[in-house]
Amino acid sequence: MNFKHEDTLDYKYNNHLEIAKDLFQFAEKCLEKNDNISFRMGIGRLYYAFYHKILHENEEKLKSKESKQMHWHLFNNNGLPEHYRKSLLLLQKMRKWADYQTESHEKEVNIRNLLAICQRIFEISIKIK
Repeated sequence: MNFKHEDTLDYKYNNHLEIAKDLFQFAEKCLEKNDNISFRMGIGRLYYAFYHKILHENEEKLKSKESKQMHWHLFNNNGLPEHYRKSLLLLQKMRKWADYQTESHEKEVNIRNLLAICQRIFEISIKIK
């Protein structure tokens, strides 16, 4: 999709999965670059890709949840195998660092591995317990 600024005013996503897919693709593009701000943006968009994917797959179940608890619930109570759940929790911690911290990330991150794991998780249906 190519948008001019005025095109975005009338554009509407039909569901959370469409947003999730766009965010995931944008995150991949950001993470391919080798600079600090692109890394931070990529991590944040990757996190929100999962946020919207899980919302899409659990809309009925999540209607009663308060938005303050939503992020915790989605990333901690998602019914994923432990390895994948831990990967999403790590992504959540990285997103907080990317959005709020000024210092460098404390650990080296293998972007290819991160994207490969996230791609596998993204393809799985994620159902809230």
